[in-house]
Amino acid sequence: MDCIIRVGTAGALAPELNVGEMFFAMGACTDSNYGHQYKMPAKFSAIADYGLLENAVRVSRENGFKFHVGNIYSADVFYDPSDSQMEWSRFGVKAVEMESFGLYLNAAVAGKRALTICTISDQLVHKVHASAEQRRSGFVNMMKVALEIA
Repeated sequence: MDCIIRVGTAGALAPELNVGEMFFAMGACTDSNYGHQYKMPAKFSAIADYGLLENAVRVSRENGFKFHVGNIYSADVFYDPSDSQMEWSRFGVKAVEMESFGLYLNAAVAGKRALTICTISDQLVHKVHASAEQRRSGFVNMMKVALEIA
């Protein structure tokens, strides 16, 4: 296995991301202590593999898929009643989920390439959420992109 591609959902922290659009996580930040297990002397900048990211952008453009690229916040808490996740948007972080930081760190440790491809399921700024039907059938484009670039 040379590359690891995560497909899943994310919540939008940026107002320009809409439910149903794809998001490619260029970098992942976290407030988790996940990286401590590797005994690193400092914090780690968890980033996607540029080649995978570049190919995902190319395939999306060729197919006319709406997408965004940016940093993602990997949270330890799935539903945050305090709304503290929105604070990350002040630093340009565009979306939130739970896996990308760990994925990118593990890929770096293993010498593998990794990319997170998400479909926005919840627009946290505008309080818009994907319907059950959108969740069931609306995430096909990200799977097509992942399969093409793998």
